[in-house]
Amino acid sequence: MSKTSFGCSDIGQDTVLLTATDNYGNIASQTAIVTVQGIKPGKPSVVSADTTICKTGHALLTINAASATAYQWYYEGTPISGAVAKYLYRHAGGPV
Repeated sequence: MSKTSFGCSDIGQDTVLLTATDNYGNIASQTAIVTVQGIKPGKPSVVSADTTICKTGHALLTINAASATAYQWYYEGTPISGAVAKYLYRHAGGPV
């Protein structure tokens, strides 16, 4: 077979070449279609937003990603330690 490993980028129909050789050295080849089933993972959409929290205020930030399996919140390009849930609650004067 011309291809023996399939992944997410191969989801759908893929044409492969099957080649067989018998004990006498005779060779035969034929194309076949391999159908790889699955759902291609979506790419997250990141929307940047400036959020100002007043001195006595708070903010609840939410990720809306139906197929996400993991989360990581960032502040100014740096991962926020422990901020790995769909929601992030922050209050003024508290740690970012």
